[in-house]
Amino acid sequence: MKICLRYLGDPGCQQGFGQELGVSQATVSRTVDRVVNSIVAQSNEWIKFPTTNHELMEAKRIWQSLYKFPTAIGVIHMGSLKPNRHGDEYINRKGKPTLNVQATCDAREMFTSIDVSWPGSVHDSRIWRNSQTRSQLRTSKSIQQVLELLGDRNTNGQADRDIERWKQPQVQYHVLLTPVTCRVIVSKTAHVAECDRLMVHILSRFPKTSEEWQEIAYNIETRWNFPNCGGSIDGKHLRIVKPANSGSYFFNYKDYHSIVLMALVNADYEFIYVNVGCNGRVSDGGVLEYTKFYDKLIEKKLNLPSNDVTKHNLNFVFVADDAFALHENILKPFPGNNLTKEESIFNYRLSRVRRTVENAFGILANRFRVFHTPINMQPDKIDKIVLAACALHNFLRRSKTSYITRNDVDTEIIDTGDIIRGDWRAERPLDNLQPGYGRNASREAKENRII
Repeated sequence: MKICLRYLGDPGCQQGFGQELGVSQATVSRTVDRVVNSIVAQSNEWIKFPTTNHELMEAKRIWQSLYKFPTAIGVIHMGSLKPNRHGDEYINRKGKPTLNVQATCDAREMFTSIDVSWPGSVHDSRIWRNSQTRSQLRTSKSIQQVLELLGDRNTNGQADRDIERWKQPQVQYHVLLTPVTCRVIVSKTAHVAECDRLMVHILSRFPKTSEEWQEIAYNIETRWNFPNCGGSIDGKHLRIVKPANSGSYFFNYKDYHSIVLMALVNADYEFIYVNVGCNGRVSDGGVLEYTKFYDKLIEKKLNLPSNDVTKHNLNFVFVADDAFALHENILKPFPGNNLTKEESIFNYRLSRVRRTVENAFGILANRFRVFHTPINMQPDKIDKIVLAACALHNFLRRSKTSYITRNDVDTEIIDTGDIIRGDWRAERPLDNLQPGYGRNASREAKENRII
């Protein structure tokens, strides 16, 4: 083993360390060959490609945790001596004799697969197409079902060709979905009635009765010690590529083009209500006033619990930040620094509830990376993509306990009041709405916060 390790560390001096160890160069070569063969025979114990769902999920989790990026695969060239037979096959594009080494590694920088069987003249793409690793990667049957659904759509036959390629077992891999097919999947599924009904079922379990609002309020008070609250309201700017002929319509105060995602979130980081599509140029919390939620709130058609059934007979409220106007059913923090003890306590209690919507937005963007780059689609299609992501967020939150872990969200140390920031805050967060100024709240709204 010592001879083998010395050779792997410095192959150019095998005669020298052979003399040092008292053996001939031939003995060094035979020893290295025997030890290497023994190691290779046991290599499956140390080089393992993830195959089960559990192994794949664990690999993805580690990549996401350490690098915020999924697993990587690459082909590199390793220098070697030109063999006597078929030597020209080993000459690469740079004119040097090499072997191609294809390798995949995990987030811990450990190899999960190795292929060194190809001479340097072979193109990287051919090596990948014929690799065992590629054949192990399979797309779920749902992709085939989507392709079959799109087979007669307007794809100029591309989806049909993708289906035929999919049916070949040796080439089932996600890169077979060509861009035109992906665009059709997004655009068509974003408009079919089944998709709309699914999103309504998953996303908009919007409370319709006083009892349903009281159940939400009970969960919020139990977890965050804030009574008579139906959820936390907030809005975020989502970056988009400037639509054609739109001028400055989508240009926001942060100097980029955006649409606004407005949401109401419950105690479990689930979206109760979502409104998306308002152009980013609309200033501050006035975005809320363009929503059906606000219309029903003003018209008192939300069926909120009456003061007769609320705790201490106070108004049933929603919490927000400074971007929104104070309302008899919307509370926001007391402004300024010179606050009384009671006002400081109120702000602290309110901030605990508000973190639910901040964390919901943060986790949404962390899980669905489309929100980290400007979305390059038509605004109506962007609206559907955002709604679908919010619906999937709720679905995963309710069906998978691992979707949101303790480290993902902000955690408060009760004894000290310190906040342990959620993992999503390590990345660039979605931009807040512009704070509102000069909004004169009604006397009833001000009194509601003081009480």
